[in-house]
Amino acid sequence: TQIIQVDEDGIAARANLRVGDVLLAIDGQTLGADRSLRQLSSAFHWGDVINVTYRRGPQTRNANIALRRLPEDL
Repeated sequence: TQIIQVDEDGIAARANLRVGDVLLAIDGQTLGADRSLRQLSSAFHWGDVINVTYRRGPQTRNANIALRRLPEDL
């Protein structure tokens, strides 16, 4: 799943994810045709810290992301 937009104050920006990065896995669960980001994200709750594996160019990287509500979500 390729990132196509990053809100400057959003969760992805705080984790240093960028437009063009490709999400590979969330908490060790590989994203693919049989497992979508939407399906995996339904297992997490606000306040959870998740590990995201992504590819930026030729490099594979990891980021820990704390899920928190943004003011417009409250």
